[in-house]
Amino acid sequence: MLPLAQEYQMSTLTSQCEAILLIAAPCVRCLVLAETYHLVKLRPKCVEYQKSNIKAKTLLREPYFRLMSNESKTEILKAMALQYERTLSAVHNIAETPAPERFYHQHFAGNCDRCRKNAYSRISKKIRLAMGRT
Repeated sequence: MLPLAQEYQMSTLTSQCEAILLIAAPCVRCLVLAETYHLVKLRPKCVEYQKSNIKAKTLLREPYFRLMSNESKTEILKAMALQYERTLSAVHNIAETPAPERFYHQHFAGNCDRCRKNAYSRISKKIRLAMGRT
């Protein structure tokens, strides 16, 4: 319907189509539609969703990725890169913590699976806290 609405300049129909798409999941295909048909409410929703909920590897494999505008690709991938940078910084800060922590049954991590799981859990928790997530 969007191609016809645009061809015949039916702004009401275009708005109704956009309203329906706003209810749907903000996928890459919806982003391409938003860019193609100038859907000003849908595009930001789709871009924000892609920035925060999709992994770069998944996005790059998406068939509609090549149809996205360069502006959207840049905006999304830049946000992902900054997020990865913040995560790596948090991991680096945790790894550089001077005093080694003792684990549940009072020895250092070494080859103990229980200690390794405990250390992974603690590091994950610290990363989530550093990233502002709970």
